[in-house]
Amino acid sequence: MKEEKVNAASYDAQPTRYILVDGHSAGAPSCPFGNIKQLVGYDTKDKVYVRFTKSVYQRLRNQILVAPVLNTDVTIENNL
Repeated sequence: MKEEKVNAASYDAQPTRYILVDGHSAGAPSCPFGNIKQLVGYDTKDKVYVRFTKSVYQRLRNQILVAPVLNTDVTIENNL
């Protein structure tokens, strides 16, 4: 099965349509070498796995890394 590739223009047109999911999810594609990917793209409208261009993947990955810090009431100094 060939996955659709989502570029920045497609993502910007409907950013809430695409998400990153755990690569261990049922039905998630593995890499060409048979290894399990850590995170894979998913189209919530068509309910299919997709591939992201590098720029889109990095944006989504950064949202995951930044979101927990932005949603907390505790300051960074308190966590040191």
